[in-house]
Amino acid sequence: MELILLFLFAIGAAVFAARLFLLRRAIERLRRDFCEVTAQKDADRHLTLDYQDKALEELAAELNRYIEDCYTERYRHRCREKNIRSELTTISHDVRTPLTSITGYLGLIQGENLTDREKKEYFGVINRRSQDLEDMIQCLYDYARLENEEYRFHMEKTDIRHLFCEYLLSFYSEFQQKKIQVQVELLKEPVMVTADREALNRIFYNLITNLMKYSGKSCRIAMQSCGDTIQILFENPAPEMSDYEAQHLFDRFYRAERTKTAQGSGLGLTIAKMLTEGMGGTLTARCRDGRLILCFSMKTIAFSYDGP
Repeated sequence: MELILLFLFAIGAAVFAARLFLLRRAIERLRRDFCEVTAQKDADRHLTLDYQDKALEELAAELNRYIEDCYTERYRHRCREKNIRSELTTISHDVRTPLTSITGYLGLIQGENLTDREKKEYFGVINRRSQDLEDMIQCLYDYARLENEEYRFHMEKTDIRHLFCEYLLSFYSEFQQKKIQVQVELLKEPVMVTADREALNRIFYNLITNLMKYSGKSCRIAMQSCGDTIQILFENPAPEMSDYEAQHLFDRFYRAERTKTAQGSGLGLTIAKMLTEGMGGTLTARCRDGRLILCFSMKTIAFSYDGP
């Protein structure tokens, strides 16, 4: 009997030792494979097991999830680096353009035999290019503040209809000079929202100037009430714009094919969208029947109006 027990114990010990050996070998291989996978940053590999053990399989699964997260983060990091390089190139080009123009005209002014009319014309160009450069730098500053969440909104009850009408009227002469026919549709009664007036002015400026740049000879601006939401539509012809381009108009530094040669920071619509969303509103873009429609919308608040 004792021999039988001893024999069974010896068999059990041998099985246990064998399993322990295989388990240690599997763990060592798992450790080695993990080190190789993490060292090869661009390799798309996962850990595998040649030994069946529930706890070890769960560990390998957790490690594979960690590896996948690392792959994803590395990919995002490479994309960010690529975007940053591209954006730095864009900024450099956009800043260099007005600076080159200013330098060129300053050189012309320093020349001899210029009439007063020519000097006045050249100084006008320099002034416009300087303003373009100032606007570009302001855009970059505003974008940095918004991106770093350093922009502080001062929310207050505001009649957005009155504010927008005043701001739109200030562009009347520019629309006239550019011979742009504007179809304007406004509401008759006040529309109250809770918003930052300075931010609203910046949004309206960016959207109206964008409209003026790309509207051609005609555009449409419409204000409409949709339940508890106020919408302002900015519509202009865009026969060559695709839905893909419309969806990316708010990406920073993005320019559709029709705007590749346009001057500016490429941040105007990005800033407008960030400011809008920062106040709880939305700003969207869509193409319909060869026309681009930018839609600004915000929630309204109750307002008692006793009209005439």
